[in-house]
Amino acid sequence: MNPSGNPQNLKKFTSDYRPKNPGRKPSKLKKYIKDNNIGIQDVRLMMKSVLAMDEDQLKAKLSDSTVPMMIRLFIRAYMQDFKLGRLDNFNSMLDRIFGKADQNINMNGDMAITQMTPEEREERIRALLESRGIKLDQAEGEK
Repeated sequence: MNPSGNPQNLKKFTSDYRPKNPGRKPSKLKKYIKDNNIGIQDVRLMMKSVLAMDEDQLKAKLSDSTVPMMIRLFIRAYMQDFKLGRLDNFNSMLDRIFGKADQNINMNGDMAITQMTPEEREERIRALLESRGIKLDQAEGEK
């Protein structure tokens, strides 16, 4: 840090000259989770309870200093999105609680791979490999 703004005060980092606190600061959230033995189920339960609260309850939790900071930060982000008419944090919460929805992958645009039987998938793979000049026996031997 160069508080005077004078370029002559700048020093190059060397093996002899290093900053007092090198590296990234440890995450306070990770430390809190580790120190309090919090698991993913705890986080999901917290998110579900926040989603079930009305605006007055959320404001009360937000102003209550006995509520853990992690929960208050989560509520603040949720309420900020609500004020802006966005769903970013809401969608993230739902993804964390229930998992992301399945996303189909279309091959050639005509059928999703999840709609195929294992035999159909194997035949598609065989046809793709053969179109590239690779016999299935060669592909299996390369593993």
